[in-house]
Amino acid sequence: MSLPPFSGDEPTCIKCGQTGAHTEYIPARTVRWTGYQATECLQRNCRRCGYAWDEAVVPPCPCTENSICSSCYDRRYP
Repeated sequence: MSLPPFSGDEPTCIKCGQTGAHTEYIPARTVRWTGYQATECLQRNCRRCGYAWDEAVVPPCPCTENSICSSCYDRRYP
């Protein structure tokens, strides 16, 4: 089962509609109350109702020593 992609800094809770959530990194091979977590993930918690959901971590950047990807360029030179 694949995780949904990271939804950004201000996700919307699907239960109460609140914008914004706390984020906690969960390492791979972790035992959680929901069971064994085989892959790393980000646990999001709604700031209003407390609903929790998991999302995928941001994929690694494809930048190399000689080139910079467009995402990193946009962050460095807004």
